[in-house]
Amino acid sequence: MLTFDRLCMGCMNDNGGEEICPICSHNASALNPFGTLPIKARIQGKYIVGKALEINGEGITYIGWDSENNAIINIREFFPTPLAKRDEHLKCIVTQGNEFNYNAALLDFVELAKKLKELKIAAAPQVCDVIECNNTAYVISKATQGITLREFLLRNGGTLSWEQSKALFMPLVSAISALHKAGIIHGGISPETVIVGRDGKLRLSGFAISKLRKAGSPINAQLFPGYAAAEQYGLFDGQVNEATDVYGFAATLFRVLIGSALPEANERVTDDKMNVPAKVAETLPAPVLTTLANALQITKENRTANMEELKIDISPAIDMTTSFAAITPKTEKEKSVKTALPVQVSSKKKDNSAKKAAILAAVITAAAIIFIALVVWFFVDFLPSRGSSANSSDIDSSTISSSSEESSSTPSQSDELLITVPDFSSGELTFDDLLANYPEFKFEVLGKKYSNKEAGIVVDQDYKAGSEVKRDTTIYVTLSLGPDVLIMPDLSGQSYEEALITLFKAGFNYKNITFYEIEDHTVGYHYVVKSDPQAGDSLSPDDKIIIYYSSVRSNETGNETDNNTTSSGEQTTSE
Repeated sequence: MLTFDRLCMGCMNDNGGEEICPICSHNASALNPFGTLPIKARIQGKYIVGKALEINGEGITYIGWDSENNAIINIREFFPTPLAKRDEHLKCIVTQGNEFNYNAALLDFVELAKKLKELKIAAAPQVCDVIECNNTAYVISKATQGITLREFLLRNGGTLSWEQSKALFMPLVSAISALHKAGIIHGGISPETVIVGRDGKLRLSGFAISKLRKAGSPINAQLFPGYAAAEQYGLFDGQVNEATDVYGFAATLFRVLIGSALPEANERVTDDKMNVPAKVAETLPAPVLTTLANALQITKENRTANMEELKIDISPAIDMTTSFAAITPKTEKEKSVKTALPVQVSSKKKDNSAKKAAILAAVITAAAIIFIALVVWFFVDFLPSRGSSANSSDIDSSTISSSSEESSSTPSQSDELLITVPDFSSGELTFDDLLANYPEFKFEVLGKKYSNKEAGIVVDQDYKAGSEVKRDTTIYVTLSLGPDVLIMPDLSGQSYEEALITLFKAGFNYKNITFYEIEDHTVGYHYVVKSDPQAGDSLSPDDKIIIYYSSVRSNETGNETDNNTTSSGEQTTSE
């Protein structure tokens, strides 16, 4: 029988009571960040709090254990910043002047949790319990086994084909539509909140009150750049609705198929084109590109209104195995030059019959092109030419020979314009190096990926070395994000400023580094006490890092005072 002492507080698996968990590497002596519930705290006596998994402006998510049902759970605590702080009894206290905003947000939080509990949609969190106590609320849900879509893409080459994507994403369309019918708007659909389960199915995480998904709200908003719609930045009418989730879903699908995220929506207001590399567009059915263009409109008036409409738009592509571009014959001239395909985002027609007519017209046009190409091919390759008979020409054979030799020795105008593509990806070239040293080409960044090279170095290119292209052809390159595995450095003996610089040099993202003050007399003022993870741990460059430093200041007489400890749970961060 599983006993409490054998549980790892990092993954809630039976690890035999080991200090360092062999399953998730969690250290049993590690603490939760300052201001959160402590590890092994209990809610209503039966829900055991484990490691804090996520902290945002709405609250805190912990892994947990249901001691009655012996099951791994997630515990979501409503703890909005900057509206609340925690007292010594772990009770949530509303900061002065924020009572109205706090209570309104708390009501929204509880209402959302109760709706999710009633729905039981497979792709949404399975809420088991909603508890209101300690002047706040806790949502208990079944733990989802899987990884984020972002991590899944990083492990699988960065992109998926349409054939791979449609089986994953189409069930999610129906799930989001069902949520909308129940009055639930997610507002944060992105590769960070889409989970790829162990069963290969997609699920949504990150459900939150609308105030978290809109800039300028009373709590600290959490928007996902490249996936949040313009209205979430307060543009236009500023109202978040079903069309907002359409944008987030389409932007996520765009990232999966194309390999890079869109610019932030507030930047696209002045330039709303989507540049899709031709080599990628050729692999996609035309209805997919049309669906993305319509669903990623900046204004909601022009955007696909809801998920049911999106499903109608994209449905012709479900049974397609190739794109129109892939089956349409190309001339040799077209084959020799590749360019980026700019997909112009234009106003869409809301009439579904017009859409179907457009799709039908595209199919008929493609079929007509194929038919004409086959007819031309038949006449060129199979019917005898006028000069094939000895009696049909008055030109002497010696004249023909001379003409052929002259033709073969003189380069055509087309050949003179072709230049050879160098190998940009084998050295240590940055994107700026390409722009400065190769003016005969144009360059665009297709995406970024982890590699054994330093961040910013070119690691791949769409035209391989030795290819012949025209001058001013756009070459799409992939840049390195740096190594995908980093070693946590030893920060002992460093001030928190020195520790920050050390982490930067090691390749960690500054946005993922958080500093907390704690009372500790063993090190100097503002010096590092400990870190989570610990020195020597293997990490991803995007893993969260927490650095604890001392708030205890020593005076000249040796007496120690604690003038800088924050009792409100506020954090000091490097951002």
